[in-house]
Amino acid sequence: MKKNLKKDGNSSAEEADLLDKEACKKQLAPIYEESAREALLDGMPEDALAHYDTALRADPEFLPALIGRASLYLDFDNWEEAQKDADQALRIAPSSPDALLLAGNIARSRDHFEKAVRFFDQALENDPQYFQAFYARAIVHDLMDRSDLALEDFNRCIEIAPDFVPAWYDRGVFYANEENWEAAIRDYTKTIELDPEFIQAWITRGDAKTVLGHFEDALLDLNHAIDLDPEDGMGYYYRALIWDEMGDKEKARCDYNVACEKGFDPEQE
Repeated sequence: MKKNLKKDGNSSAEEADLLDKEACKKQLAPIYEESAREALLDGMPEDALAHYDTALRADPEFLPALIGRASLYLDFDNWEEAQKDADQALRIAPSSPDALLLAGNIARSRDHFEKAVRFFDQALENDPQYFQAFYARAIVHDLMDRSDLALEDFNRCIEIAPDFVPAWYDRGVFYANEENWEAAIRDYTKTIELDPEFIQAWITRGDAKTVLGHFEDALLDLNHAIDLDPEDGMGYYYRALIWDEMGDKEKARCDYNVACEKGFDPEQE
């Protein structure tokens, strides 16, 4: 009997030791997840993915790492792996707005628009101030030609988060698609105020000004976009359009050629 008790005591101690080690291991997950986010900010997605993997080996149910890795897989167009992580996130936290937003973004990327809207609706039911879901739903409504609903969601997003740059920019794109050029210019201008290095906002504002015949102002925007990134062919292409509208065919031809040399293809925009 004493021998059995001793064995049981050793077993309990070993189990406690294992539990302690497991708990310590799980404490590493947030550290690696933070390293992943830092790698993303530094423009190193492959390193970020490795850090997410390590975080999830430390704790397979650490929600921020699951959502972060799934979002990264989505950026890589690896829908299968993104879906696996999203499903796991929803099993762990079925009411999590972040997990529901992720699931909706995956559905949207696969053109399952109605399904995406349902996920965004759920996220907003759980958190009515979740501006990212208003933004994501606005994009989907726009893709589905539900203009009124898209504008309503863009407006709500900006109302909740007035410094959220993507909403201002994409509402500007929405207005441009509706040929409401003055409204588009206002939103592109706000985008630039919030993020002066947002090159595409300079380009699209210049394009909107071109449509309105404000060629000199448009040139200033395109010149600035090119100064921000001389290797981006898009700026040269849209500046060529301005030269063409102004009747300067030689400058237009030169900018078209530079845009092509830098690999810009307007058919892919």
